[in-house]
Amino acid sequence: MNGPETPDPLSLTPGARWRILAATSFTTFISTSNSSALNVALPSIMRDLGADFAQVQWVIVIYLLFVTASLLVFGRLADALGKGRVNLIGVGLFSAGSLACGLAPGIGGLIAARAAQALGAAMMMATGPAIIADVFPAAERGSALGLQSTAIALGLTLGPPAGGFLLHAFSWRTIFHLNVPLGICALVLLWFILPADRQSGKRPPFDAAGAVLWITGLTAFMVFLLHGQRWSWLSRESALTGAAAAVLLLAFGFRQARAESPLLKLSLLRIWAFFTGTVSAFLSYVVAFMATFIMPFYLDHVRNLSPNVMGLVMSSLPMALLLVSGASGWASDRVGPRPPTVIGLAVVAVALFVCGRIGEESGMAVVAAGLFLLGAGMGIFQSPNTSALLGIGGQPNHGAVASLLATVRNLGMAMGIALGGALFSWRFGVASHGATLETYSPAHAPAFVSAMQTTFLAAAALAVLAMVLSSFRGAMTNQGHTAR
Repeated sequence: MNGPETPDPLSLTPGARWRILAATSFTTFISTSNSSALNVALPSIMRDLGADFAQVQWVIVIYLLFVTASLLVFGRLADALGKGRVNLIGVGLFSAGSLACGLAPGIGGLIAARAAQALGAAMMMATGPAIIADVFPAAERGSALGLQSTAIALGLTLGPPAGGFLLHAFSWRTIFHLNVPLGICALVLLWFILPADRQSGKRPPFDAAGAVLWITGLTAFMVFLLHGQRWSWLSRESALTGAAAAVLLLAFGFRQARAESPLLKLSLLRIWAFFTGTVSAFLSYVVAFMATFIMPFYLDHVRNLSPNVMGLVMSSLPMALLLVSGASGWASDRVGPRPPTVIGLAVVAVALFVCGRIGEESGMAVVAAGLFLLGAGMGIFQSPNTSALLGIGGQPNHGAVASLLATVRNLGMAMGIALGGALFSWRFGVASHGATLETYSPAHAPAFVSAMQTTFLAAAALAVLAMVLSSFRGAMTNQGHTAR
């Protein structure tokens, strides 16, 4: 990082801007592909480390918890200390955490190493889009963010087959160890390519009390979402965890309204265009994960597909993301955010309606088409919406806005899994007269399909709500355009 400060976008050559985009997208690809590849390895990890199913679940859950709870903190630190600096630390910590994961002697060590890996990933997530927003002029921001979304989709697409190959040829530890040389390459690239962070005379104070309230409150909320169904939503554990989350997050809100330098500028959420864009993003992830959580069980339980064929069918979604994200970002630079965000969410709603018509004997082409449409709709929506919200926040808040959007994404994922799982389980239990997935038999296939259709149609209704919100986002400046 050679320059004296983060330059104005117009002072960078086009080549320099695109090299920065390539380097930050590379780190995004590394973390995304690792996460998607790891899912393939969970059964092998359980066998090799002598763990049970609940312990192995924590390999995924601890990562999601630490990423989600720390994103907002790292985003604010990045705005205060420098996005490039925090991004470099994140890449280093992610690489070190990956090495520790690959060397873990037992399941406890692996879970602890995954927590360190998650903190590094959170630093990268909180700063990657913000760096891109800093170095690209407003008229090119959508295209750049669209290409970064393409890197995410590429990681999601290539991760499972790459993980399967490494698992077959070597062991699950190789999936983690491969991140080390890739991370070192990324560190070298970023060190020489990223411009130096802007140095200000006086840094705003960091809201440590707000950070503690946010991390503990959001962690309690995530635990409530991820374990509420297992405990029963009306259980004592759920009630205590939910109440703790509500009290802590409410205290965080009061703290942010009075803090000199808040982690989350509540004034942004009072801007109608920012509020509707954020809520639309949250709902988009909720409905997407309501679908992607249930669909593998349908393919396995009802259709009895092999894991390889299941993987091919499910890859329809990231493949669509890969194909449309870049074009959507390019289009938003020319027409503003409203048309692509509304169209994208409309496609999501249509896709969920298509999936809601899938039956016991539906062809795999129909299933793949529904998932492809879902991925296409998400790809059309995401980049323009992200670019618009970063534009509203302005350069001083790019880190905070990027981290907020990443937090919204993770919360939407968790909420989608919790809501989809609860709705499906309730409807399946009613239709099957008390059966569960653990007691599923072929005779329960009609009840399964009925519950799945109900879940998808409920998700379609939420997608329509998100589309309506996005269409009323109002006039706002983005990439030099007034949103239509």
